[in-house]
Amino acid sequence: WGDPEPGALDSFFPPPTSQTRRVTPSCSPAPDPPGAPLSGTRRTWALGSLGGAPFSVTALLGGPLSFGVRPLHLLEPPLSQPQCVCLCHGPPQMGWALRCRAIVCGQAAVPYLLSRGHCSSWSLIPPPTKGKLRHLHTVFRENIKNSPTSSLGGGCRMGVRGARWWGSGVSNEGYWWGGAPGPGGRMSGGSHGPAPPQVLLREYKLRSYTLNAVSFHFLQEQKEDVQHSIITDLQNGTEQTRRRLAVYCLKDAYLPLRLLEKLMCVINYMEMARVTGVPLGYLLSRGQQVKVVSQLLRQAMKQELVMPVVKSEGGEDYAGATVIEPQKGAKAELQQETDPFKRQVLDGRQLALKVSANSVYGFTGAQVGKLPCLEISQSVTGFGRQMIEKTKQLVESKYTLANGYSADAKVVYGDTDSVMCRLGVPSVAEAMRIGREAATWVSGHFPPPIKLEFEKVYFPYLLISKKRYAGLYFSSSASAHDKMDCKGIETVRRDNCPLVANLINTCLRKLLIDRDPAGAVAHAKEVISDLLCNRVDISQLVITKELTRTAHEYAGHQAHVELAERMRRRDPGSAPSLGDRVPYVIVSAAKGVAAYLKSEDPIYVLENNMPIDTQYYLEQQLAKPLLRVFEPILGEGRAESVLLRGEHTRCKTVLTSRVGGLMAFATKRSTCLGCRASLPHHGAVCKFCVEHQSELYQKEVSHLAALEEKFSRLWTQCQRCQGSLHEDVLCTSRDCPIFYMRKKVQKDLDDQERLVARFGPPTW
Repeated sequence: WGDPEPGALDSFFPPPTSQTRRVTPSCSPAPDPPGAPLSGTRRTWALGSLGGAPFSVTALLGGPLSFGVRPLHLLEPPLSQPQCVCLCHGPPQMGWALRCRAIVCGQAAVPYLLSRGHCSSWSLIPPPTKGKLRHLHTVFRENIKNSPTSSLGGGCRMGVRGARWWGSGVSNEGYWWGGAPGPGGRMSGGSHGPAPPQVLLREYKLRSYTLNAVSFHFLQEQKEDVQHSIITDLQNGTEQTRRRLAVYCLKDAYLPLRLLEKLMCVINYMEMARVTGVPLGYLLSRGQQVKVVSQLLRQAMKQELVMPVVKSEGGEDYAGATVIEPQKGAKAELQQETDPFKRQVLDGRQLALKVSANSVYGFTGAQVGKLPCLEISQSVTGFGRQMIEKTKQLVESKYTLANGYSADAKVVYGDTDSVMCRLGVPSVAEAMRIGREAATWVSGHFPPPIKLEFEKVYFPYLLISKKRYAGLYFSSSASAHDKMDCKGIETVRRDNCPLVANLINTCLRKLLIDRDPAGAVAHAKEVISDLLCNRVDISQLVITKELTRTAHEYAGHQAHVELAERMRRRDPGSAPSLGDRVPYVIVSAAKGVAAYLKSEDPIYVLENNMPIDTQYYLEQQLAKPLLRVFEPILGEGRAESVLLRGEHTRCKTVLTSRVGGLMAFATKRSTCLGCRASLPHHGAVCKFCVEHQSELYQKEVSHLAALEEKFSRLWTQCQRCQGSLHEDVLCTSRDCPIFYMRKKVQKDLDDQERLVARFGPPTW
């Protein structure tokens, strides 16, 4: 802003409307507390009208360098007109810069005053040219939009967020108030609550984006999730409750910092901004084309060229290039660096360069874009196809039995920029040696800079279909695999329940690592049996989907959308908002009822003992993934008969719901615990089972003890997580599997205690 010359105040604002006076100085360097006398020289400038009444700004010049806001009712004498009071402490010649900063941003912003005053009109006297660009008028706008997702701060929903724009410029994207100047003279910034995790939304596909879920996924750490309704009770309670509240707040701040360090978000985005030449905010709020456009503009300016403007009717919906995982140590500079922080920076830089280079293909192939050029993208795919075919021909012609190799090589898979060859060698080390040799030999048949690199060896390798495969990944050492790599199968997808991912992952481990197909089949049968007998925890059956539109905007009915509408009718305050991921389970209903009508909230299901539609989970969730994995091993016809039919599918457990249907008219009657006969009284056994009463009592008491032990273990685990073994467990984190287990065991324990109480007091 700079320091203006003396008298610049009066040239920028109209002459003061009230007499300048001196008030009692204050020794406090910070803004004066409420009730304290104002310090410095008070001056008032008339800016215009506020809702028909005069509007002015009062500033205090002099004193220590700081600024703040004072409520209007604390001014002495009381003001007779609306005023924006800015405490600008410092030398008088600095008052202009500090006052403008106080007017434009913070709690003393003009948009804030307009909102608080419920004003419908605002005019400036003289004409509104108070921005940095003197020839442009200052404008005030407001934009309201729905939050795209839940925030990281404990999973609280953002709901509707507002952005107030205040500044001057010619950009058609709006004018922001507060913060540093942006394009077109805007002042970008403003405080609108906790920011949504846009980095995580763009870079990672997770089932849930709450702080607990993200922290557990990346850090294996969690925090106690406290309901907002009891925060006041914790604050007004004992020292222990206040400590829990303090730990809750500290972890809300500590875990996001750990995530930033773990994921290197700041470093990677900073390097991407440096490589592409776009502001950091654009990397989060805009698409991919702006990166390429920025680089083209940079080169066009150097060569004194002008980029044409191509008008497009649609959005940025185009196919991008396939990006391989960045190889550690790909850059020579990264290999030589020893400082850990510098290595992170260099790694982020090489990732930014790789992504930037690969995104040019998608930029030119976008039919609706800034500078579409389909000839370039088509030539890229055409040359890539020719290179894959030539590589296949070269490899299969050289590495044969006739040329002295152990087997005939065969290319079994090729995709975009890679080929996978089955060499038929007996060891991983031999495959890695031939792979490096083939990469060097094939690269010699292509003109520079085209180069074929050896990347990895899969052994064993399960190719299910195009873009769906799994195998043990060897890249650095032939003695031990780096990881079990899965592409396109249910272990890495999030459109199903966790039971599917866990089952497929365990079966693949038994197949690929343990080399035990029989054990994999036995495990799959056991899980199916547990599912049908209601022995699977409900947390494994939860399906999550994002609520992107309202119900009437979808062409068809969606399960999560219908559930969100029902939850909104039950309790509007806790219902999911647009952008949230809605968790639900499928419950049993009458035959022929559509699946979208059977979706229900997991907590509501537990509390009302609603039965799970196990047949839906078996047929719609487990069947197809299991058959895709086991059909190449067992055969197409045999896999279905072994896994989905047999003795393990004949035993089923069906719960009785407490709500809905005929249960509203049913009367519950007690049955004998021995023969299940109906009882006319509320006892435990009938007259025919009295002689076995002691055995039945011991059985039920033993079951009660097992439930008590399980509940105690889960309760202790939650107490350790919250950091106190003497306080009640208040955590309500739905992303924690222990939460559902604890709720279910607690309900089962209450039911079992009532059942044991039917035997009456013991008699000796």
